[in-house]
Formats: sequence, structure tokens, C-alpha cells
Amino acid sequence: MISNLSIQIRQKNVDSVTKFLVGTMQPFNVVESQSFNNMIKTLNPSFKVPSRKFFSKTAVPKLYNDVTESIKRELASVDSNNVCLTTDCWTSLATTPYIAVTAHFIDTEWHLKSVCLCCTQFEENHTSENITQVLKDILSDWNLDAQEITCYTTDNGSNIVKAISMLYVPHMPCFGHTERRPMSPCLIPLQHPYR
Repeated sequence: MISNLSIQIRQKNVDSVTKFLVGTMQPFNVVESQSFNNMIKTLNPSFKVPSRKFFSKTAVPKLYNDVTESIKRELASVDSNNVCLTTDCWTSLATTPYIAVTAHFIDTEWHLKSVCLCCTQFEENHTSENITQVLKDILSDWNLDAQEITCYTTDNGSNIVKAISMLYVPHMPCFGHTERRPMSPCLIPLQHPYR
């Protein structure tokens, strides 16, 4: 018979391995490697590491849901008029388009927090209308009202600036993008000095 303490210890071990996989962005098959299992046996000989399928189908989705609910509770405890958002769209080297949204706020303990609400593939054309709809969907997923957001910080791309204006949220241009823009033509000769 397995005691409650044994169940608790096993769960702590599973949680620890799950956080290791996520925190270090390891592939799930690392839990099946001989060296990983040798290390686990050294640390806790009685713990049998679950399969990679368990981590991919059960443990990591559970951790994701737990973290999501925790962030939602934290956002709900903050006046949404004190939440600022940043967003960007880009295309990876593998030509996969993405969009990301990050929320920035001061929590009830007066700590500045930044949490990634979404980083997902964005296959649609990057029109202002499509960006606006995706942003509305993301805000809805996190129970945030666009009209209550303090401001949205983005690059100065005309499509993203228009998308933010369609949300009726104050827009604050990214300082880094704004500062770099007038300098870009000056830096081209430095990038290719021998051409």
C-alpha cells in the first residue's frame, strides 16, 4: 500500500521534473535518456520517472493551466486601468509568423510584473483588421477589457499602429524602435564597409 506521504513525494518529484523540462526547454524524450534516469536514481532511488507521453499529455498541460489560472487571478486583483501591454509581430528564420502580447502591471505588493499572455503563430495576413481581431481574442482569453488598458506599446509599423487605434487604446511607440529608425540609414555603411 502506498502512503499519502509517498504520493505527495512522488507528485513533488513529477512537478520538479515538469518544471525542469519547461524551464530549460528540454525535449520530452530527455526523461527517457539513460543519463537523466541515472541522475534521478541518485537523487531518489524510489522515484520512477514517468514517460515522455505523460509529460507531454498530462504534466506540462497541467502546469500550463495552473500558471494560466494563477496569472488570471493576479490580473483580476489589479485594477485593469493600471495594466499596460506590449505586442509585436515577427517572422522566424524558418518563415513562421508569430504574435506575442505581454502585460505589465504593479501587483498588490507593489512589485512590477511582466507576464507573457500569448506567443503564438499568426498565419493570417498582418493587416490591421486581423491584428485587431487577434488582440481582442487574446484580451478576451485573459478577461481584460481593451478600453480599460492604460496603453499599448508597439513598434511603429503602420499596420500595428492602426490596429491599436481600432481598439481605442492609447498607443505609446516603442522607444527603441523610435530611436533606431532615424539612425538606420547611417548604419548601413558600417554593416558592409567594403561594398
